[in-house]
Amino acid sequence: MSKIRVFYCGCVNSSEYAKHVSEPLFVAAASNKMHSIVKALRINKVNAGIFSSPVFPSDSKKWLYQKKIQKKNSQPVVYMASSSNKYIRLFMAMVAFSWMCFRHVRATDIVIFYNHSFEFLFGLIILRLRGVLPFLDIEDVPRDDAKGYYEKILNHIFFLFYKLTDSRKIVVSNQIASNLGIKDYFVAYGAVEGSCKLPYRSNKIKWDSLEKNSPLRIHYGGTICEDTGLFLVCDVIRYMLGVLNDYNMQIVITGIGGEKEFTELQSECKYSNIEIIVKRDLSREDYIDTLDSCHASLAMKLKGRSMSDTTFPSKVVEITSHGVLLISTVVSDIQLLFDDSNSLLLHVATPECIGDKILSIFKHKDNMYNISINGYKVANKTFNERIVGKKLAKFLDAC
Repeated sequence: MSKIRVFYCGCVNSSEYAKHVSEPLFVAAASNKMHSIVKALRINKVNAGIFSSPVFPSDSKKWLYQKKIQKKNSQPVVYMASSSNKYIRLFMAMVAFSWMCFRHVRATDIVIFYNHSFEFLFGLIILRLRGVLPFLDIEDVPRDDAKGYYEKILNHIFFLFYKLTDSRKIVVSNQIASNLGIKDYFVAYGAVEGSCKLPYRSNKIKWDSLEKNSPLRIHYGGTICEDTGLFLVCDVIRYMLGVLNDYNMQIVITGIGGEKEFTELQSECKYSNIEIIVKRDLSREDYIDTLDSCHASLAMKLKGRSMSDTTFPSKVVEITSHGVLLISTVVSDIQLLFDDSNSLLLHVATPECIGDKILSIFKHKDNMYNISINGYKVANKTFNERIVGKKLAKFLDAC
């Protein structure tokens, strides 16, 4: 391992930490991204680890949780002491991180902030006073439609982080770099295992089952809201009710949000050949098993909305790296990575166009299987952890 240490700092939970504290913590895409990047760096002999301020819901069993150091696949993760009271957690995180920056970070160390947060602001200032120039990993740009006092403060904090960190930035898409006028940057979509892990045989069996009139399983997950296609997906399902006819389909919901809408749809589809299956609060392992059981998965961020213009749909990395057929709207860097040979791109996002695209899956099953495999090959090349880690280590001067 390199003598240079890399501290990757963010406010994330993990399934391992949730088990340790016996709490059903929400593990967002940020956690998967941070762990995958650290793993990619460590594969390339960079001494990297995560420093996190875990987030607890207000109805947690306790109000105080002790500091915990864990290892996930040999990746060191430091979880600072935290609280279910958001104000106490904020204060504890601010103090603990500031002390770490003052006492433990060396001049030769590299600190990366995953996004911007009040918890790390004073630590950032301490680092600058000590002559340490951290990096900023821009996953989410402040949105124009920010609501509430705290969200508006975060917008100002972003620009503090932007100005006080290295002019070289890590970004989640080329689009964000262009929007912010960043000239020197590294695009980090995420990282997946470089070795070919896709079980081709079982994947082919899954697709062959459609010939026996097994249902087409389409997954829809992540943060489910208007910007990520909630109402559009509901309209697509209602459109499919009128045109599906001789085919069977299952829509598998794993995301957060849309509870009311999908409960209503379950009733509407009760006596049809469309089944709405809702699976929430899945462990990481169960979630992957659920995704792998599906033929296709939806990435439905809407073009022109703040959420699609300020980040990259991380679920795209997950979908394609598991050999699941990607059905995606054309936002962010999607068209730089994928085309019609390795995904189903929705150039027009209307219920009719999307529904007809889904119908084409039934009519061209063999070709759709090949498209899903091509998507996997793109993911295996573009998001390969060994390649990503090597390039990022060079960008950070951590080699």
